[in-house]
Amino acid sequence: MARSGAPKCGRAGRRVSKRRDSAGFKRYMDVITAPVFGASGKPIRMLAIWRDVTEARKARDEAEAARHEAERLAERLSAVLESTMDSVLVVDRSWRISYFQSHAPPAT
Repeated sequence: MARSGAPKCGRAGRRVSKRRDSAGFKRYMDVITAPVFGASGKPIRMLAIWRDVTEARKARDEAEAARHEAERLAERLSAVLESTMDSVLVVDRSWRISYFQSHAPPAT
């Protein structure tokens, strides 16, 4: 999420901020800011709501890493299956063919 310059111009904004906690660990905070207007219609203070999104961000990053690893392994398996000189047949749990490759020479 991009940093918003909203607090400087009296408009609401939202951003993700990185902070270190008391133990020195990096934490990610979702920060929402909004001006509080006085009787004159001008902003007199800012209201800020902070929400710790560290665990959600960690889960998102781990899911992304797992997806990349699965794609890498799928490419590797595909390369192995395509390079074999044998026939390869893969079926799913319902015994439907989900993959077939035949590089084997025809039987004589």
